[in-house]
Amino acid sequence: MSQLSNINYTNLSNSSYLSDCDLINKYNLNSLNKKPKLHKIILELSSRDILDSFEISGKNETDSEIQVKSFIILYILQSFLPFITFSTSTKSKDEGSTFLLKIILSNDDEIYSFLVSFFVENWNKLIVEDFSFFEKNEKSFNNAHLNQKTFIIHRQIPTNVFFEIDNLLTKNSFGIISKNLNFRAKFMFQNENFKNRVISQKTIKNIPLFWING
Repeated sequence: MSQLSNINYTNLSNSSYLSDCDLINKYNLNSLNKKPKLHKIILELSSRDILDSFEISGKNETDSEIQVKSFIILYILQSFLPFITFSTSTKSKDEGSTFLLKIILSNDDEIYSFLVSFFVENWNKLIVEDFSFFEKNEKSFNNAHLNQKTFIIHRQIPTNVFFEIDNLLTKNSFGIISKNLNFRAKFMFQNENFKNRVISQKTIKNIPLFWING
């Protein structure tokens, strides 16, 4: 295990321990099995997203420049991950074909590294963009009598909140307006108790490192 991995694992362990203690004290949990766990993060970027943010019109999904730049943007975000899926679909004759690039973060180190980048390293950019992960009127929480053990929060994340991507797009003549380009993100939480109780937004806010933007 690399030194960086050791540091991440130590920070994750410490943060998780503090979060567990806080959850027990705040919500009188009689078992840590009742706490929600961030099971997976899925990040998506479609060709339509890229086309809508291009400075010059006239491009289409089959343009190799669009495809390469889409790949580079996601690769920079999580360059240690080689697993990026590529798919094509046709919605209508007018729209033509579209492609989707996807990153799936599923182990604890990958998830924690992304959350550190998102909530800690780029914290100032989140403030500038007035980005709030937890919406005041979260309908999915208000109607969260679930019959399954998985709960998903969907968010659109501006690419310019990530310093590396914003720097690439604005300083390297990339031809894309970073503030107009968003990732589509799915945060998948899992807990056996979700199927028996109303989802608590407060308990999810206690998960490292969501309290930073809670």
